[in-house]
Amino acid sequence: MYMFTNTAVETVIAESLSPNAIRDLRGRELAKRGGIKQIGARYAVPSQSSTSDSYIVDIVDETCTCPDYELRRQPCKHQHAALYWIAWGCDVNADGSITETVTVKRRTVKRDWSAYTAAQANEGIYVERLLRALCDGVEEPARKPGPGRKPIPLKDQAFAAIAKVYSTKSQRRAQSDLTDSVGKGNLDRVSHVNAISNFLGDEASTALLVSLIEESVKPLVAIENG
Repeated sequence: MYMFTNTAVETVIAESLSPNAIRDLRGRELAKRGGIKQIGARYAVPSQSSTSDSYIVDIVDETCTCPDYELRRQPCKHQHAALYWIAWGCDVNADGSITETVTVKRRTVKRDWSAYTAAQANEGIYVERLLRALCDGVEEPARKPGPGRKPIPLKDQAFAAIAKVYSTKSQRRAQSDLTDSVGKGNLDRVSHVNAISNFLGDEASTALLVSLIEESVKPLVAIENG
Protein backbone atom coordinates (compact mmCIF):
# COMPACT_ATOMS: atom_id res chain seq x y z
CA MET A 1 0.00 0.00 0.00
CA TYR A 2 1.55 3.28 -1.05
CA MET A 3 0.60 6.65 0.36
CA PHE A 4 0.69 9.89 -1.59
CA THR A 5 0.16 13.60 -1.23
CA ASN A 6 -1.24 14.97 -4.48
CA THR A 7 -1.38 18.75 -3.91
CA ALA A 8 1.65 19.28 -6.15
CA VAL A 9 0.20 16.94 -8.77
CA GLU A 10 -3.05 18.92 -8.88
CA THR A 11 -1.06 22.13 -9.33
CA VAL A 12 0.90 20.75 -12.30
CA ILE A 13 -2.22 19.41 -14.02
CA ALA A 14 -4.12 22.64 -13.45
CA GLU A 15 -1.28 24.61 -15.04
CA SER A 16 -1.16 22.32 -18.07
CA LEU A 17 -4.89 22.43 -18.92
CA SER A 18 -6.57 25.57 -20.24
CA PRO A 19 -10.15 26.42 -19.10
CA ASN A 20 -11.43 25.77 -22.64
CA ALA A 21 -9.73 22.36 -22.71
CA ILE A 22 -11.35 21.49 -19.39
CA ARG A 23 -14.80 22.47 -20.71
CA ASP A 24 -14.24 20.33 -23.80
CA LEU A 25 -13.27 17.33 -21.65
CA ARG A 26 -16.28 17.82 -19.40
CA GLY A 27 -18.53 18.08 -22.44
CA ARG A 28 -17.17 14.81 -23.78
CA GLU A 29 -17.90 13.09 -20.48
CA LEU A 30 -21.43 14.53 -20.46
CA ALA A 31 -22.03 13.15 -23.95
CA LYS A 32 -20.79 9.72 -22.85
CA ARG A 33 -23.28 9.71 -19.96
CA GLY A 34 -26.14 10.21 -22.43
CA GLY A 35 -29.53 11.58 -21.55
CA ILE A 36 -29.27 14.39 -24.11
CA LYS A 37 -32.62 15.02 -25.78
CA GLN A 38 -33.36 16.83 -29.03
CA ILE A 39 -36.11 19.46 -28.77
CA GLY A 40 -36.74 20.73 -32.26
CA ALA A 41 -33.53 22.41 -33.36
CA ARG A 42 -32.25 22.57 -29.79
CA TYR A 43 -30.86 20.07 -27.29
CA ALA A 44 -31.54 19.54 -23.61
CA VAL A 45 -28.26 18.64 -21.94
CA PRO A 46 -28.39 17.32 -18.35
CA SER A 47 -26.47 19.21 -15.71
CA GLN A 48 -23.30 17.43 -14.64
CA SER A 49 -24.00 18.08 -10.96
CA SER A 50 -27.75 17.37 -10.91
CA THR A 51 -29.69 14.62 -12.67
CA SER A 52 -32.94 16.59 -12.47
CA ASP A 53 -31.72 19.79 -14.17
CA SER A 54 -30.98 20.40 -17.85
CA TYR A 55 -29.75 23.29 -19.96
CA ILE A 56 -30.95 24.16 -23.46
CA VAL A 57 -28.27 24.33 -26.14
CA ASP A 58 -28.89 25.96 -29.50
CA ILE A 59 -26.17 24.76 -31.87
CA VAL A 60 -27.25 27.13 -34.62
CA ASP A 61 -27.07 30.30 -32.53
CA GLU A 62 -24.29 28.73 -30.44
CA THR A 63 -25.93 29.55 -27.12
CA CYS A 64 -26.72 27.78 -23.85
CA THR A 65 -28.94 28.64 -20.89
CA CYS A 66 -26.31 27.65 -18.29
CA PRO A 67 -24.75 30.27 -15.98
CA ASP A 68 -21.27 29.68 -17.42
CA TYR A 69 -22.36 30.67 -20.93
CA GLU A 70 -24.48 33.59 -19.65
CA LEU A 71 -21.40 34.93 -17.87
CA ARG A 72 -18.72 34.30 -20.48
CA ARG A 73 -20.61 34.16 -23.79
CA GLN A 74 -18.13 31.49 -24.85
CA PRO A 75 -18.63 27.76 -25.60
CA CYS A 76 -19.49 25.87 -22.41
CA LYS A 77 -19.33 22.17 -21.56
CA HIS A 78 -23.01 21.69 -22.44
CA GLN A 79 -22.43 23.02 -25.97
CA HIS A 80 -19.45 20.70 -26.34
CA ALA A 81 -21.58 17.81 -25.05
CA ALA A 82 -24.33 18.47 -27.60
CA LEU A 83 -21.84 18.60 -30.45
CA TYR A 84 -20.15 15.37 -29.39
CA TRP A 85 -23.54 13.65 -29.05
CA ILE A 86 -24.57 14.78 -32.52
CA ALA A 87 -21.24 13.72 -34.03
CA TRP A 88 -21.50 10.26 -32.46
CA GLY A 89 -24.89 9.88 -34.12
CA CYS A 90 -27.24 8.20 -31.67
CA ASP A 91 -28.55 7.89 -28.13
CA VAL A 92 -29.84 4.89 -26.17
CA ASN A 93 -33.31 5.46 -24.72
CA ALA A 94 -34.55 4.10 -21.40
CA ASP A 95 -36.47 1.31 -23.19
CA GLY A 96 -33.33 0.23 -25.05
CA SER A 97 -34.34 1.68 -28.40
CA ILE A 98 -31.97 3.83 -30.43
CA THR A 99 -32.74 7.40 -31.39
CA GLU A 100 -30.74 8.31 -34.45
CA THR A 101 -29.77 11.87 -35.16
CA VAL A 102 -28.51 13.63 -38.24
CA THR A 103 -24.76 14.04 -38.11
CA VAL A 104 -23.77 17.63 -38.69
CA LYS A 105 -20.35 19.05 -39.27
CA ARG A 106 -18.94 20.57 -36.14
CA ARG A 107 -18.09 24.23 -36.35
CA THR A 108 -14.40 24.63 -37.17
CA VAL A 109 -12.64 26.66 -34.52
CA LYS A 110 -9.45 28.45 -35.41
CA ARG A 111 -6.56 26.86 -33.58
CA ASP A 112 -4.76 28.99 -31.03
CA TRP A 113 -1.32 28.39 -32.47
CA SER A 114 0.50 30.24 -29.70
CA ALA A 115 -1.11 28.01 -27.05
CA TYR A 116 -0.55 24.92 -29.21
CA THR A 117 3.13 25.77 -29.67
CA ALA A 118 3.58 26.51 -25.97
CA ALA A 119 1.98 23.18 -25.02
CA GLN A 120 4.22 21.24 -27.41
CA ALA A 121 7.36 23.15 -26.45
CA ASN A 122 6.78 22.75 -22.70
CA GLU A 123 5.44 19.20 -22.67
CA GLY A 124 8.68 17.72 -21.34
CA ILE A 125 8.88 20.32 -18.57
CA TYR A 126 5.35 19.59 -17.36
CA VAL A 127 5.82 15.83 -17.61
CA GLU A 128 8.98 15.97 -15.51
CA ARG A 129 7.39 18.25 -12.93
CA LEU A 130 4.33 16.02 -12.71
CA LEU A 131 6.49 12.90 -12.42
CA ARG A 132 8.60 14.46 -9.67
CA ALA A 133 5.49 15.51 -7.76
CA LEU A 134 4.05 12.00 -8.06
CA CYS A 135 7.22 10.24 -6.99
CA ASP A 136 7.75 12.57 -4.03
CA GLY A 137 4.59 11.06 -2.55
CA VAL A 138 6.07 7.56 -2.46
CA GLU A 139 6.86 6.38 1.05
CA GLU A 140 10.23 4.76 1.52
CA PRO A 141 10.14 1.18 2.86
CA ALA A 142 11.73 0.54 6.26
CA ARG A 143 15.33 -0.58 5.91
CA LYS A 144 17.72 -1.90 8.54
CA PRO A 145 20.76 0.34 9.03
CA GLY A 146 24.00 -1.25 7.99
CA PRO A 147 27.37 -0.71 6.39
CA GLY A 148 27.86 0.12 2.74
CA ARG A 149 26.39 2.65 0.37
CA LYS A 150 22.85 3.81 0.99
CA PRO A 151 20.29 2.30 -1.41
CA ILE A 152 18.72 4.46 -4.09
CA PRO A 153 15.49 5.99 -2.74
CA LEU A 154 12.45 4.20 -4.13
CA LYS A 155 10.99 7.49 -5.36
CA ASP A 156 14.14 8.14 -7.42
CA GLN A 157 14.13 4.63 -8.84
CA ALA A 158 10.55 5.14 -9.99
CA PHE A 159 11.32 8.58 -11.42
CA ALA A 160 14.30 7.32 -13.44
CA ALA A 161 12.44 4.28 -14.78
CA ILE A 162 9.35 6.21 -15.86
CA ALA A 163 11.43 9.03 -17.36
CA LYS A 164 13.40 6.49 -19.37
CA VAL A 165 10.24 4.82 -20.71
CA TYR A 166 8.71 8.20 -21.56
CA SER A 167 11.81 9.18 -23.52
CA THR A 168 11.54 5.94 -25.60
CA LYS A 169 15.33 5.72 -25.44
CA SER A 170 17.50 2.80 -24.39
CA GLN A 171 18.82 2.75 -20.83
CA ARG A 172 22.25 3.92 -21.93
CA ARG A 173 20.96 6.71 -24.16
CA ALA A 174 18.57 7.88 -21.44
CA GLN A 175 21.47 8.54 -19.05
CA SER A 176 22.08 12.01 -20.50
CA ASP A 177 18.42 12.94 -19.96
CA LEU A 178 18.65 11.78 -16.35
CA THR A 179 21.79 13.88 -15.95
CA ASP A 180 19.73 16.89 -17.04
CA SER A 181 17.13 15.95 -14.42
CA VAL A 182 19.83 16.00 -11.77
CA GLY A 183 20.82 19.48 -12.92
CA LYS A 184 17.20 20.64 -12.57
CA GLY A 185 17.00 19.24 -9.04
CA ASN A 186 14.47 16.56 -9.98
CA LEU A 187 16.81 13.65 -9.32
CA ASP A 188 19.49 13.15 -6.67
CA ARG A 189 21.97 11.27 -8.87
CA VAL A 190 22.23 9.14 -11.98
CA SER A 191 22.48 5.51 -10.97
CA HIS A 192 24.17 2.63 -12.76
CA VAL A 193 22.80 1.93 -16.23
CA ASN A 194 21.30 -1.38 -15.06
CA ALA A 195 19.41 0.15 -12.11
CA ILE A 196 16.35 0.86 -14.24
CA SER A 197 16.04 -2.69 -15.57
CA ASN A 198 16.52 -4.03 -12.04
CA PHE A 199 13.69 -1.82 -10.79
CA LEU A 200 11.34 -2.76 -13.64
CA GLY A 201 12.21 -6.43 -13.24
CA ASP A 202 11.17 -6.41 -9.57
CA GLU A 203 7.60 -7.69 -9.19
CA ALA A 204 7.06 -5.33 -6.26
CA SER A 205 7.48 -2.39 -8.64
CA THR A 206 4.26 -3.28 -10.46
CA ALA A 207 2.06 -2.31 -7.51
CA LEU A 208 3.96 0.96 -7.12
CA LEU A 209 3.62 1.88 -10.80
CA VAL A 210 -0.11 1.08 -10.78
CA SER A 211 -0.52 3.26 -7.69
CA LEU A 212 1.25 6.12 -9.45
CA ILE A 213 -1.12 5.82 -12.41
CA GLU A 214 -4.14 5.85 -10.10
CA GLU A 215 -2.79 8.84 -8.21
CA SER A 216 -2.10 10.79 -11.40
CA VAL A 217 -5.76 10.67 -12.47
CA LYS A 218 -7.29 11.77 -9.15
CA PRO A 219 -7.09 15.52 -9.93
CA LEU A 220 -9.04 14.86 -13.14
CA VAL A 221 -12.09 13.70 -11.16
CA ALA A 222 -13.04 17.38 -10.86
CA ILE A 223 -13.15 17.59 -14.65
CA GLU A 224 -15.47 14.59 -14.90
CA ASN A 225 -17.77 15.57 -12.07
CA GLY A 226 -17.49 19.36 -11.99
